[in-house]
Formats: sequence, C-alpha cells, structure tokens
Amino acid sequence: MSTESRVVREPERRRSGTSSSNLHIGALIFGAASTILVALRLLSVARFNPETAYGILQASGTATVLIGTVISLIPSIAIISASCLALMQIFKGIRAAGPDPEAGAAPEADPIINFAIWASIFILALIALFTTPLRYAPATVAVVVFIPIVGILRRRILKHLNGAGGLVTATVAALLAASLVMTGVVFGPPWMPAERLTFNNAQPVTGYILAQNSSGLTVMLIRPRKIRYYGPNALTGQYVCSDVPANDFSLMAFSPFSKILGFYRYVHC
Repeated sequence: MSTESRVVREPERRRSGTSSSNLHIGALIFGAASTILVALRLLSVARFNPETAYGILQASGTATVLIGTVISLIPSIAIISASCLALMQIFKGIRAAGPDPEAGAAPEADPIINFAIWASIFILALIALFTTPLRYAPATVAVVVFIPIVGILRRRILKHLNGAGGLVTATVAALLAASLVMTGVVFGPPWMPAERLTFNNAQPVTGYILAQNSSGLTVMLIRPRKIRYYGPNALTGQYVCSDVPANDFSLMAFSPFSKILGFYRYVHC
C-alpha cells in the first residue's frame, strides 16, 4: 500500500469513528430521555405521589405504562416531527447554495426523496390534526402559521442563526419543543378508562382499575388519587365513564367526524 493511499484513508477512518461515537451518544441520550419521559408520565398520573406511582407500576406493569406514555405523546411527536421535516426541506436548498442568493443555485434533489419527505410531513400533520386535543389548538395554529413565515424569511433566519444570536434562538426553539412534549406527558389523562364501581361491602367509588384477577381488585381513585384494594367477589357493578372535559377530545369527537366514524362519548363521571 502506497503512502498516499494510507494518508487518504486515515481521515476516512477518523470520520467513521466519529460518526460511530456520535451514534452511540445519540442512542444513550435517546434512551435516557425516553426513560425520564415514562417516569414523568407515571408520576403525573399518580399526581406526583411516588407511593401511588409505585403502586400503579406494581399493578399495571411496565409495558402498560410504556404504551400509555406513547399514546399520550402521539400528538406532540407528530407535530414536532412534521415541523422538523418541513424546516429541513425549507433550509435544505438554501444551505446547499449558501445564504447569499448570488452564491449559486442549490443542486437538484432526488424527486423520490422529496416525495417521501413531503408525504411523511402531510401524514404526520394529519395525525396531529386528528389526535391533538382541542385545548392545544392554539399551539397547533401557531405551528401552522410559523412554518410559512419561516419559508418566506428563510434567508434572513439562516443569516441570523449563523450569527451571534443564533445559539439563543435555537435554544429557545428547543425549549418550546420540549415544553410541548412535557405538556402532553404531564397533563394528559391516564391511559385507563375511568369507571364507576359498586361493591357489596363498601361505598361506591369512581376510579381506574389497575388490576383485576382472582385474588381481588386494585383501583386508583380519581379524587383523591390514591390506591385501594378490594377482595375477590367484592365488585357488584361497573360502567365506564368519562373524567375529561370536552376540550380534551380531538376533532374526531365532534360532528361531522363523530357521525362518520361512530365516535362514542361516555357519560361524565
């Protein structure tokens, strides 16, 4: 092997090692962030009482808590993912050509890739539209208005981001995105349906059934948010009810979507 060949391949090895290291760091950060989100979701359902949180985890299991967390994050993930993909598309060409319009035209992108990206953006936007509760509608409208404004002012924005205030702007944008995710985690309703329960040897209660088996029943009351245990054969009646306000539902709960999809709203507890 010639000296020139070794010199050429050495930077490639360094770049490959750096990419692998960044991938591992990214995986660790993602894993840690996911664990924190699940723990925060569990605490929020328990009204931040660690003893109640441990009781929920013991009765429901980790898989149930994880799936419940993912369901509560679907609107936030859809909005943020669609926004990030749209911003990448907006800035992709201008970054390739440079912020100066006289710097030259950006190279043409693969139309298949463009189609896939824009199809993903529209799919994610529709998911956000159909799953986001109405109480978060102002945030959704703000995102819809924000993206076209960024597209119009993209050269000025890119110039600003490359300047001294770019780090502050990027930090504020990341904080807003994180706040949106945290809002869905903390204020989302529990993943179990609320139920009105009657017993043969105790007062009726309204709560969430965490576990039900031959040894008894584990129930988390709505108010106060605490856990109670009932013996076998104690339950005499139950019916599902709704413990969330109307603005906690998405567009699917209202006409004409509710009639088309057969959406059923349970009686309020």
